[in-house]
Amino acid sequence: MSMTRKSVIYTCIGFFLLYAGIIIYSSLVTNKNPAKLSSETALQMRRAFIQHIYAEHDRDYGWTSRDIGIQQYFGTYRGTIVVYMGSPLMYNAALRNASIAGYKIVFSSGQPLYAYRHGRFLDIEDAYMFRWLSKRDIAQIGAMINPDFWENNK
Repeated sequence: MSMTRKSVIYTCIGFFLLYAGIIIYSSLVTNKNPAKLSSETALQMRRAFIQHIYAEHDRDYGWTSRDIGIQQYFGTYRGTIVVYMGSPLMYNAALRNASIAGYKIVFSSGQPLYAYRHGRFLDIEDAYMFRWLSKRDIAQIGAMINPDFWENNK
């Protein structure tokens, strides 16, 4: 085999390994599987969130599913969907520090980050305590929330 042919083969193998590494790394950094929630799941979540807020605040606000939205989807982790939910509620705009699974996470506001599973919502801290989410899940979510996550958690 000539030197040129060998170098072409080695270059192709190198590019393949680089591409495979990028794919594997991106799946570790973002766990958006599915990449987008179905409209049926989103509607179920909006309806369940209304009930969650009513129970949490012991008050009927008269909201419909049109008043609620999924602001940001962080992925699905073994059946647990992690999201910011949008509603007419107001949240403090100050930074909020939390310690979850031994990690320091800085949230940009007082708005809770929710985990949804089997028609129920828990805040992210409780979702970890009840083992809906693992330590690895919390690390992946924390890295999406806070660009300095790994720097803050050395």
